Amino acid sequence: MVVHTTGFQSIGVYDSPSCSRNDDWAIAHISAGYNQVQVPTFEHRRPLDPFEPIGPGNGATVFYVEDDGLDGKVSCIRTSDSL
Repeated sequence: MVVHTTGFQSIGVYDSPSCSRNDDWAIAHISAGYNQVQVPTFEHRRPLDPFEPIGPGNGATVFYVEDDGLDGKVSCIRTSDSL
């Protein structure tokens, strides 16, 4: 996932098509001051380090709740406006 943002942003990704937290899900918190971030995997429980920058600056923390894996199976995405 590549994110373009101008300030702090949270993005939720869900295995469930209805964005339910009954299956795998993750929340990526994108730090303010980082306008582009690449999240190579959602299946992390700690800050991504080293980052894989795509432009000036990078910063993300991913909180992941596992059931049977999320990478490659995202069915719903919500931004901080709708979390």
